[in-house]
Amino acid sequence: MPSCPHIYIYFLQCLTARIITCSNNFNMVNIIILAALVLVAAFSVEGEKTVLRIGLMSSHGGSFNSSGVIPVAQIAVDIINNRSDILNNYDIDLVHDINSQCHSLEATNEYFRFWTTVSNVAPIIIGGGCSVASEPVAALSRFWNTLQISYASSSPRLSNGSIYFNYFRVIPSETHIHKGQVSLVSYFGWERVALVNQYESLFVEDIPLVDDFLKMKLKIDRVDRYQFVSQFPIEGLNQLWKNTPRVIVVNAYLPYTRELLCQAYKNNVYYPAYQFIILGLGTDEALLKGSQEYNSDCSISDIQIALNNVITINERLFPARENWNVTGTSGLTFSELNESYSNLLMEEEYNNLTYTPYALRAFDAVFTAALALNNSLDNLRLMNLSLEDFEFANYTKSAIFAAIIKKNIRELSFQGVLNNVSFQINSSGDIGQSELTIMQYRHTGALVEIGKIDTQLNVRLYVSENTIFPNGIPRDITSTINTILFGVMSVLAVIGMIFAVFCFFFNLLFMKRKYIKLTSPVINMAMCAGAVLLYLDVIILGIPTSDITVKTGLCNATLWIISIGFTLFFGSLIIKTWRIYIIFQNINSGKMKGRIQPPKDWILLIVLLILLFVDLLFLIVTTAIENSRFKAMLQPRISSNQLDLVCKSNAQLPILVVLLIYKSIYLWIGLFLAFEIRKVKIEALNDSKFIAAAVYCTVVICIPLVTVGVLLTSMVEAHYGTLSGGILLATSLILGLIFIPRITGLYKMKGDDSVDGALGFITAKEVPPTNETTLKQIALQQENEKLKSKLEIYETQKDTEVTLPVL
Repeated sequence: MPSCPHIYIYFLQCLTARIITCSNNFNMVNIIILAALVLVAAFSVEGEKTVLRIGLMSSHGGSFNSSGVIPVAQIAVDIINNRSDILNNYDIDLVHDINSQCHSLEATNEYFRFWTTVSNVAPIIIGGGCSVASEPVAALSRFWNTLQISYASSSPRLSNGSIYFNYFRVIPSETHIHKGQVSLVSYFGWERVALVNQYESLFVEDIPLVDDFLKMKLKIDRVDRYQFVSQFPIEGLNQLWKNTPRVIVVNAYLPYTRELLCQAYKNNVYYPAYQFIILGLGTDEALLKGSQEYNSDCSISDIQIALNNVITINERLFPARENWNVTGTSGLTFSELNESYSNLLMEEEYNNLTYTPYALRAFDAVFTAALALNNSLDNLRLMNLSLEDFEFANYTKSAIFAAIIKKNIRELSFQGVLNNVSFQINSSGDIGQSELTIMQYRHTGALVEIGKIDTQLNVRLYVSENTIFPNGIPRDITSTINTILFGVMSVLAVIGMIFAVFCFFFNLLFMKRKYIKLTSPVINMAMCAGAVLLYLDVIILGIPTSDITVKTGLCNATLWIISIGFTLFFGSLIIKTWRIYIIFQNINSGKMKGRIQPPKDWILLIVLLILLFVDLLFLIVTTAIENSRFKAMLQPRISSNQLDLVCKSNAQLPILVVLLIYKSIYLWIGLFLAFEIRKVKIEALNDSKFIAAAVYCTVVICIPLVTVGVLLTSMVEAHYGTLSGGILLATSLILGLIFIPRITGLYKMKGDDSVDGALGFITAKEVPPTNETTLKQIALQQENEKLKSKLEIYETQKDTEVTLPVL
């Protein structure tokens, strides 16, 4: 029995023979009838073609929805079926219900379902959309002698021809995109980047290559890498925000990219402080709305904020504008195809699908399959085979088909709707590299093209850098204090803290000794506590962090610590000076009659507490009010592509002015008191001359220190070095002046605890230690000093010893 397409010819032969044999009179009527039958048969034969089914694999769910390619693939099939020069005797039927769900297991199941349940199939499948689905199908194709032509799977792993033997794709490998990302990073002068990759072969295969390319070829200083298996782990993202790189390159499917941007919005991680570079895997609408499978709690407006100025890099999914009206092998221009595609999406049959830029690639993939099959017809005919003879389960026969069609695919070269399609360049199934497009999201969420990266990885921008980055090119890292500088200052601060703690316990242990008791040991201990706080502030000032939240806390902690530390340290010093001033003012004015007492320690302590109360009141108000609270803010470093985290407040100037005036009052009062007691010679009483020297040093060091510190605010390391150095110098110098003589003096006394011993006159007899007696002895010593000075004028060569009379 002849095959179905030849039934009409067979019937015609029988009918003709019947007419000729049965008609004795073969006249003109018979000839006309016969001619009519021939024409009918001819049209019938031409109208009936063999149905040839080709599978289209796409993903209707998962991390990459590529189902939007179906309408364009159908347009390609319709064009091919209406052409007489391509598969003239065949009618292609597109089987597009092969849904991989962007999952390897689902793709494998769908692969076998298609080949085992569908009849009259061509040995080619178009797809899949995502690499994770294409990889298992491409691996199976080799063993089952089927061929695969992908329109969107760009995983670098699929370029391995020894594994994916029968795999072809009309889209370049992702390797080219990764190199393009590196070129863009280099173009803008960024030196540190963070690479965030979804753990899929499409995104992780080239990590070692990109790592080496960044570090070795472009001398990129640092690459931080982050990988995740499914959804972004919040802990990993928090670590990403805290680390220094502020240029973040994201290689992930759209749902994951959207989730990352959602978390970025919540943490204020977006332009101008940060710059994201993502893959252009979809449209602006797809990224804004997100996937239904991921219930993100960010609204479209939230994502728009995070998307502002985000840059995308991808293979050119649309032709250059000057080529929009170039007619390809299909007979269509890009403009015509794109218009037809948009119209189809509005029809009821396809209204549940979304636009995808990979549709053009799918169009070229269908034409690649059709042209390869058409060119294989003659080769198959030589072996007495036709396309409908393919049998999936017959390994020997299917191997013949695979070899012939694969050879014809490799020899193809035609003008696609996007660019020239040819597989003659690479030994693998890849087409040649194409230009990369650089696009950028605006604040409205619109995606605009701003430049390109050519096949040689040269960057060309269509607009100015000021248009791309209206607030300036984002700095790539948040700089921190130089590690060596911070280390040196911290070591010195710790040494100072140890000495201050030693002085604290020295006063605590010997506070009952008259030699120490005369110096107000309680105030001395408060002074040591203030010194510890000032040393601690040196460490806190330089803690290296790029975390804005942590830095904000450190900013406010620094203000509290340095303010309270200053009051405890310098306030105690000035109160001690005031005490000496009161004593000698009484003596010099003759007010020794009666029981006039100098300020006791508890009075001095109350005065110190009042000063602390004023400090605390000011600090509480400053911290409680939102506008006056200090916050960490990013500040571009001068002549450097770096950002500095600096402490700033909306009320910074008023706060600094109030603090400077308030603290300056301490210093000027101290300077006055030090000047007034400059002639006191009694070293053992209250360290008067050392206190005076300490106050002088404080004024000399603090005034220029504050001035330089304000001027160097924009130079973080210089600011930290100057401020910390000044604090260390002033605090250490004053601690040494006050306590080292006291420590050595006590050691020299060798256990003598008398008043005379305490006053430094070891030859005098012991006197009961009463306050009145002590003050009288002080007065008499003052007289002795005056007499001694007069005697020295007349007896320059003779030393006269004046001792304190016994009372």
